[in-house]
Amino acid sequence: MTDVGLFIGGVEVAAMSGESFETRNPATGDLLGTVEHSDDSDVDRAVAAARDALAGWAARKGAERGRIMARAAQLLRERNDELARLEVLDTGKPIAEASVEDVISGGGVHRVLRRCRCHHCRRVV
Repeated sequence: MTDVGLFIGGVEVAAMSGESFETRNPATGDLLGTVEHSDDSDVDRAVAAARDALAGWAARKGAERGRIMARAAQLLRERNDELARLEVLDTGKPIAEASVEDVISGGGVHRVLRRCRCHHCRRVV
């Protein structure tokens, strides 16, 4: 069994309410773990943390942000099978669908972002 907290400001934290819920494999009913149950105050904390991080992110050069996003996509691709298995256990979705649609699509986001026009330099990055 795994306990999963909320990820806010770069760290795993408990929900302000102290509430959590069980997540179960829909095919077997087996308990997979407990997940912190967020409420409005947790959303407010997450939004505040994102706002605090924005200045540092915006101060990075576009190429550096691109490298970070590409690395994140690479990590998703490297862990595709593991993440797909977790998705199957949690949702009951077929592995073929989870492994080629859900996880891998997150890894493809960087390709879309690279094709976006850079608003500052008016060129494709």
